[in-house]
Amino acid sequence: ATMVYSWKAAGGKVNHEFHGEPEGAPRGYADTYLKEDGVDQSHGTFLAPSNEIHGWYWENTGERDVTVNISAAGFFSRAFTLSRAGRVPRELSNADAER
Repeated sequence: ATMVYSWKAAGGKVNHEFHGEPEGAPRGYADTYLKEDGVDQSHGTFLAPSNEIHGWYWENTGERDVTVNISAAGFFSRAFTLSRAGRVPRELSNADAER
């Protein structure tokens, strides 16, 4: 099923990548679906090719703190944030998630 998403970076521009880990792929391998450098927002739709993990990576290359706000709606059952602190589950509402 399709997911509709939009994200904005407040405070600066970021490099970002939207990717997925295909079933049976070696650990650490990911297919890249979208990659942009020096942007402050992105919007679109995505139809997942598999039921595996899909996600975004953002890199702040500037000196100032940047906050990324995500809005996504579609057919997904869980969300989490990965950082140096580890994996943090995110709460989802019935129809959409904002993180």
